[in-house]
Amino acid sequence: MNIEQITREVVQELMGEMLLAQGPHHPGVPYKRILILFNRSDLAMAPILEELSAWTSKAQLTLVAPRWARSLWSNPSLPIEYVSFDRAEAAKAYVGSHDRIVILGASQPLFQKLKRLDRQHLPSALAVEALHQNKPVMLLESHWQGIDTSKLEAMGIRLGSLQDIARIFPLPPVPALPPAAPPQVSQQKATNPSAGDAAGITQERIRQVMQMGAQRMGFGADVTIQSGGLPKDLARMIDHTLLKAEATEDQVKTLCQEAHANHFASVCINPSYVPLAASLLQGSDVMVCTVIGFPLGATDSQTKADETRHAVASGADEIDMVINVGALKSQNSAKVEADIRAVVQAAQGKTVKVILETALLNDAEKVLACQLAEKAGAHFVKTSTGFGPSGATEADVSLMRRTVRRDMEVKASGGIRDQETALKMIRAGATRIGASASVAIAHGDAPAKSGGDKY
Repeated sequence: MNIEQITREVVQELMGEMLLAQGPHHPGVPYKRILILFNRSDLAMAPILEELSAWTSKAQLTLVAPRWARSLWSNPSLPIEYVSFDRAEAAKAYVGSHDRIVILGASQPLFQKLKRLDRQHLPSALAVEALHQNKPVMLLESHWQGIDTSKLEAMGIRLGSLQDIARIFPLPPVPALPPAAPPQVSQQKATNPSAGDAAGITQERIRQVMQMGAQRMGFGADVTIQSGGLPKDLARMIDHTLLKAEATEDQVKTLCQEAHANHFASVCINPSYVPLAASLLQGSDVMVCTVIGFPLGATDSQTKADETRHAVASGADEIDMVINVGALKSQNSAKVEADIRAVVQAAQGKTVKVILETALLNDAEKVLACQLAEKAGAHFVKTSTGFGPSGATEADVSLMRRTVRRDMEVKASGGIRDQETALKMIRAGATRIGASASVAIAHGDAPAKSGGDKY
């Protein structure tokens, strides 16, 4: 697959349709009706959204965003529909009234839903319904490396680059800004979206920071607290975890039931329970995540690769591997990179998260580990196993976020047992949280007691 060629075709086609859609300037040419759905709610989407607004007078665009993005993108001049992504029944009406569906921002859960032709979640339901009605579907993301997209292409879904959509609407140059301390979000602004832009963040500030190369800012959908609780999408950022050696089948079944009920991103369990979890969660929006080389990371690369292949064959959607800590501290970078790459290749396109066990590393080693994980093709870097000397810290998450490329993700795990701690990690840059206290975090209950491991 030639991503650059497909991206050019996607951009040219989309631009051509927008120009044709100018209506009064092209008598006799019907409007092209384009539905653009934002499958992400972070601030990286704000500049794209702002520039798209200039086209609403020229093209018949419908912009649809998740409900929890309202406070981030609040702008009365933009005709945006904020909807619950659980309203899959809206897909048929949306597709019926548009000629093309464009989804900005992809994810592993979306890939899995599309491969299953799942109609239970609005983004996947839109794509499946559009294919059913023989209407073009474009799926745009910033990073496709290591992702098996062959089935999506075979289905007729066009793939392209999220960045190129941003380049269609170039931002004006702005002067470089000095580094700023992370904003402190007041409780008033955290609980009241109408109290102004959170932490003084404005559209202009967003544009400036994004122009400097940032993909995210130090807070996101978590900042605005709706109806006294967390934003709806926070559950989709949590890996519901049970990795204790004494975990029983009944406990794993309960874990899966809780994950399904709360729509967590995944269950994270030991490899022997992958078949059980995969069977219990089949057809749901919850992925199965398992651990490799866990918890020490000291097994050889071939063993880790064999573990990974078996886990994928058993139904694992995501792989959390432990880095070879000893090799890293021995400054054997080639061995560490090869170790990670062996797992990435064995994962056959599945998401791979690299556990650094940050409590055992100094800052220089953390940076090097992140760089090697990136070079090896991993999708996430992760703080801790939950079995080390200590767990995630804001400082480590922030360092990891600054080190890896903009489209690589960060998972915070270890010691996160309450809502407040989870929010701190997300504001520091985490895009996924690993926790055994997931239900307490999602519902804002009292901090959960430690259950043996440090998750």
